[in-house]
Amino acid sequence: MNMVRNTVALAAAYTLVMTLPNVLPIFVVVLMNDLALAEEQAGRLLTAELVMLAATPVLLSPLAPRVSVRAVLLMGSSAALLAHLLSIATQDPDVLLALRMFAGFSVGLIFLGVGRVSALMPDPVRLYGILNSTGVLVAILLFMISPRIIEVHGLAGAYGMLVAITATAVPLVALFRWSDRPVSKTRQPLPATARQLVLLVAGLTLAVGPYMAMYSFSEPIAIGVGLTSRRFVLFLAVVQGLCLLATASASWCGLRFGMVRPLLFSLCGCALFGVIALNTTVIWIFLSAFLLTNMCFLFSVSYQLGVGAVLDESGRVASLAGGVFYMGAAVSPFLGGFLITRFGYSSLAFALICGCVLGFIAFARVLYGVR
Repeated sequence: MNMVRNTVALAAAYTLVMTLPNVLPIFVVVLMNDLALAEEQAGRLLTAELVMLAATPVLLSPLAPRVSVRAVLLMGSSAALLAHLLSIATQDPDVLLALRMFAGFSVGLIFLGVGRVSALMPDPVRLYGILNSTGVLVAILLFMISPRIIEVHGLAGAYGMLVAITATAVPLVALFRWSDRPVSKTRQPLPATARQLVLLVAGLTLAVGPYMAMYSFSEPIAIGVGLTSRRFVLFLAVVQGLCLLATASASWCGLRFGMVRPLLFSLCGCALFGVIALNTTVIWIFLSAFLLTNMCFLFSVSYQLGVGAVLDESGRVASLAGGVFYMGAAVSPFLGGFLITRFGYSSLAFALICGCVLGFIAFARVLYGVR
């Protein structure tokens, strides 16, 4: 019963971590429309929030073995709720930037606690699969209701959705109880070496950054092949629904097939289908390839985050890995805006191939002899 209750609480908390990266296409467009920002300016604002989210667990990772997981989860979710509420009331880009950076810090605290728990699990990939599945379910809901809300309320409505999700999550997070005693393991992780840490950081950054750059600007890409904005947002709800199969599959697979093979197939698939999506003008080919790109990447996420958890049970490396993962997401709006502004949308395809291939090589070297 305690495990079920704790899993529900962790899923509620982790949903707050996943929500903004999942719905980046919504916020990119609404920021551009409501605040009259260019692609690069909108990307910069979102990047600032995601950088704070990512930097918090990285900088605080040495504290992971000593923090109270429940206190960190509650503190982070409550502070995020405050930041979202205040964001509704401003149209000043500078004030909004400060509030979103505070929101990023708050949500980053949550990942510190999640990283600590995942490192103590006998199968962290399975745990991340469950948590990612919950995040995808919430994303489905947001994509279904967001067109009407944003049409009426604009940016205030977008942040209002974050308020509603966070207010729902806080009471669930309060259910969390944790003794901080290590769970019995079937694996015996060795202390991570400096070389492994460098490769882990490289792998996460390379794999996440180009994919999220493409995802962040997927709505303008879809409009370019003939879809309307409203139809594409509804299609994103369908994408998230089918991606639930990918995250659930990752939870079912866990460590039974190791980590290298799942990462190989999922990242290579992400690169292949992403390139097709970025180089077609046929709507049905774009929709199919875009769907498969997202499914492959979301399947890989549990394994990417799981690498840090299998290296060290103190939670330090898992927290570091979580922060670096979101650092890759953080730079993606700015990276996407930079590439599009200077080289066009097709440049995202080259970045995606390089990121997935080089990222896999880094992960494989990290896991050599470990899994």
